[in-house]
Amino acid sequence: MEVSVNEGSGLQRQVTVTVPAERVNRELDQRLRQLAKNVKLPGFRPGKVPLSVVESKYRDEVYGEVLNALVSETYPNALEEHSLNPVAQPQLEPGELQRDQDFSYTATFDIYPEIEPTGYKGMELDKRTAEVSESDIDDTVERLRQMRADYEKVERAAAEGDQVLIDFVGRIDGEPFEGGEATDYTMEVGEGRHLKEMEEGLVGATAGETRTIDVPFPEDYPREELAGKTAQFEVTVKEVREKKLPELDEDFMKSFGVEDGKLETLRSDIQEGLEKEVTERTREGLRSQIFEKLAEANDFQVPDQLVERQLDRLVESHKNQYRQQGLDPDTLNLDSDELREQFRENATNQVKIGLMVPEIARIEGVETSQDEIREELERMADQYGSQRDQFLQYVAQNQEQMQEVEGRALETKVVDWIVENAQINEEKVPVSTLLGWEEESGEGSE
Repeated sequence: MEVSVNEGSGLQRQVTVTVPAERVNRELDQRLRQLAKNVKLPGFRPGKVPLSVVESKYRDEVYGEVLNALVSETYPNALEEHSLNPVAQPQLEPGELQRDQDFSYTATFDIYPEIEPTGYKGMELDKRTAEVSESDIDDTVERLRQMRADYEKVERAAAEGDQVLIDFVGRIDGEPFEGGEATDYTMEVGEGRHLKEMEEGLVGATAGETRTIDVPFPEDYPREELAGKTAQFEVTVKEVREKKLPELDEDFMKSFGVEDGKLETLRSDIQEGLEKEVTERTREGLRSQIFEKLAEANDFQVPDQLVERQLDRLVESHKNQYRQQGLDPDTLNLDSDELREQFRENATNQVKIGLMVPEIARIEGVETSQDEIREELERMADQYGSQRDQFLQYVAQNQEQMQEVEGRALETKVVDWIVENAQINEEKVPVSTLLGWEEESGEGSE
């Protein structure tokens, strides 16, 4: 077997493997003899069919199997011979397999870079944290009441906080557009879930009234045919409904899993949950700073194959955000190439971090135990809420996903090590600031 290696651009390598004709013939004959034992053809006794006849009849099948076998057997040896460490499966270009001829194939792949992480010791980090107060618990109870609110029909003009039942038709330059029409649509006025001009235009409207509201779509609106344009919505108000908040009674408590139905128990659960969320948000803030500083301090080539794979994940995650809003990304005319370029720097930095973390762990002797991996798995599962058990079951059945959990656990351990060896500037902020409540209560889409 002969092996040659050509260096492509960056980390790309092209390996050409040549298998001598003698081995090709030997593999073909061996496979044909195995097949001939069970072949039944008219005019021949079982097991007595000549190899030449078997080869003629089953050529494509046998040659395909031998080609795959030769690649599978020789490719790992070629990598070991030249100390190559591919980041992913190669792009294979096999030559034609012929009896009495050498067989060659080419494998193209990226290799892992040699890296020496720097800048991770003695980092200066800003740590934002918060203490949960009684007023934070009060605010959370109120948010839970808002979640369980009902709406009651009223005979008055709509105000902020009301819900309206409407029919509407949107037009641009006098022409209706796809998705711009609805019947019996409910909208909460002033909650910021829709374009603000639409919500503001309904303040003061009464049941039976029809209004024309000018609504400008922002320049970065996901539907390109609407972005930057102004639509005229003809809106007919059918009902105005006033929000009614539930009482803090036993039924309310039990609706949130408080078995004894007591407000004190709910408040205790809320405090525990907020403290856990504060801890996670503080940890995530430190993690983000560390990764940003590491990416800036370490400049090395990253494998294109890994970047492209990460881009696939980021683009799909971006589309899932639209799905969670009830939108079909396939109808939004999203430019995948444009999205990939938009996310490329982020994907590249994420790959860099993914390569540096194990190397830092190796240098500093950081290891994870099975308990720490389970703890990381539980932390990840908590993010799935009611889908928690399904996530745990999925991980248990998916080796690649389990490897991701193990990688995340090591990442957490390395982050903790860096924090322990960092210069920390701690700042206490309100819980509402740390958890982003202030942003949520601000204006919505524009």
